[in-house]
Amino acid sequence: MKRRRLSLRALGCAMLVAGLAPLGCSTQRAEVETGADKGSAPSAKAAPSPDAKAPNKAPEPEAAIAKSVKLDASTTFQTWEGAGASLLAWDAKAREQYLGERWQQLFLEDMGMTVLRIDLLPTPLNPRGIHGDPVVTFGPDLEANVAEFDYDRAPRAAIYGELAGQLAARSDADIRILASVWTPPHWLKDGAKLAHNGNDSGGGRLRMDDANLEQYSRYMAAAITAWERRFEQPIYALSIQNEPRFQQQYSSMQLRPPEYAKALAMVATEFERNGIDTRFFGPEDVGYGPEGDHSRIDAQLRFVQAIMGDATAGPALHAIAVHGYGGDGIDSRGHVAPGNWKYYWSSIEGYGKPSWQTETGGGPPHNKGPVFFANVLFEGMTYGQISMWCNWLFSSNGALDQHALVGSDLNTNNLKYSVAKHYFRFIRPGDQRVKVEPADEDQVRIVAWRDPKGGHISVVLLNMRNGPADLTLDLGELGKGRTLHQHQTKAGALFEHLAPLPVEGTQVKIQLPALSLTTLSDLVIP
Repeated sequence: MKRRRLSLRALGCAMLVAGLAPLGCSTQRAEVETGADKGSAPSAKAAPSPDAKAPNKAPEPEAAIAKSVKLDASTTFQTWEGAGASLLAWDAKAREQYLGERWQQLFLEDMGMTVLRIDLLPTPLNPRGIHGDPVVTFGPDLEANVAEFDYDRAPRAAIYGELAGQLAARSDADIRILASVWTPPHWLKDGAKLAHNGNDSGGGRLRMDDANLEQYSRYMAAAITAWERRFEQPIYALSIQNEPRFQQQYSSMQLRPPEYAKALAMVATEFERNGIDTRFFGPEDVGYGPEGDHSRIDAQLRFVQAIMGDATAGPALHAIAVHGYGGDGIDSRGHVAPGNWKYYWSSIEGYGKPSWQTETGGGPPHNKGPVFFANVLFEGMTYGQISMWCNWLFSSNGALDQHALVGSDLNTNNLKYSVAKHYFRFIRPGDQRVKVEPADEDQVRIVAWRDPKGGHISVVLLNMRNGPADLTLDLGELGKGRTLHQHQTKAGALFEHLAPLPVEGTQVKIQLPALSLTTLSDLVIP
């Protein structure tokens, strides 16, 4: 499928001339893939093709506009639950880096992340810490099943727990662990293939007979319990299958929507039988697509509808989670697609469950990448009512790419990292989104959050115009007695801390430079 460029070709050119990398470009993969990957990784992504070259000629700068914007604290929306990322557990050097001071300081204190997404691997069942034989048969006794797990022989599985414990020890924040299953034990699937010397169990389908589903559900209960006991950290929520429409050479498994619902119901029943209170999220299907194309969203919704139509699975599902890709599981360019996000939220709002985005790359670090990343964060929060956001990776195992916020050198002097920091450092777990009027007009896009206990407010302002915007921001009752700190990313400046803005009455006045991102907040962060 060819990707629509919408009307942003000129915007991309302007951003390059200004020194800002405009957001998002990468390649597609088939709905069900054979799966090129970047290494023997249970959770690797296929390598993207190089970004398209930006046009050489920039459009003429636009004249400044004046706008008045008002915050309405009486109208609130979702409560923010946190931002986070996952790990390249298969890379030994990356595993070592995760346990280092610099990585953890950036993740927790500098970026403000509080969510760690893990791969709940079955490899601790194997004497060599890999997938495959010998087969383990799970009986009705949970304790006997838990005893089969040995994390000392599976460092790729253990790194998640080791890091979770260290993050929890150094942070006052509530660190939430989201566990996704890339694959259950190899022997529970038909058609799966061992790859990368047994480090991956690629593809296949879960056998849906009652005896196998019983083994599957007992495995899930034992895996959660064994992990929590070994690392002394609670798993907040479990996704029973990562990206259930895809099968790869790396660890993966396909489930059709009715199969997913039946499997979730079996696992939920087994959890209840054993008194396990871990929540469930899913289905973690991929894609929201270019504006007006709902095919990828509809694929996600077919899983949601099957789950919610099941008398056991529906009530068990805590949060509805999507992956922010272009439908292929790789392309994380992002789109200007407010209508798609509105369509998605209107389709799930009636279920009364939180909306999570649990994997996306954020797009390329150059060309049109970072500005589209800023925009997709705005659209996901505003139109998709996203309350938890997980990047695929915080750091790559090489150069900075479309899947991570920093490269293996942990150099934060890049646009993608700055964009994420504008949102995640200042929007804190427990904050409520408040109404902004207008929130999206003349390519000026604004999202605002407040501490419902009467503390800080944080307003993120994205100017996608090729000209400045003079803004009068009326904070209403939220503005009284405040002085707002100002951080800005624009041409030649990354996350620059500017002079504080005092609130006069209930208003502040600010000029947003062309193609810029600004955060106003009175949140005090060391």
